[in-house]
Amino acid sequence: QRQPRLYMSLLDEGGQRELLSLSLTSPDKTCFVVDQDLSIPGLGGFLLNGPRGLMCFAHRKKACIFNPSTKQLLILPKVKADIRAEPGERRHHNRYYTGYDPVSDQYKIFCTIVISSDWLRNLKSEHWVFVLEAGGSWKKV
Repeated sequence: QRQPRLYMSLLDEGGQRELLSLSLTSPDKTCFVVDQDLSIPGLGGFLLNGPRGLMCFAHRKKACIFNPSTKQLLILPKVKADIRAEPGERRHHNRYYTGYDPVSDQYKIFCTIVISSDWLRNLKSEHWVFVLEAGGSWKKV
């Protein structure tokens, strides 16, 4: 059985982010110790611990998937949204989420794009899905 792990992301005042891997070290399983620095260049955005240990974060408006076990990084193509911000509206940061579809045995990335007016009176959104497979691409849903 695999040892439980805890991943911690630290952000300094300059915007530099560190990703640390921690493992249990005490027999009573109450103490975690940093055992790996998994930081990678460009690590940023919001970290999401996804299915089976995959991590998803945004970097320069692109979704990045990181496998801390293999230290592999996959940078997905940028989503080409159909909605545009009109005068008086602003586009929010894309939000990315990871998921696993057991029916089709596929990992998927979900992207939400939101545009809002002042005081959030009006909201527009688009939703996209990327299947992690060879030749995968963003599909609007």
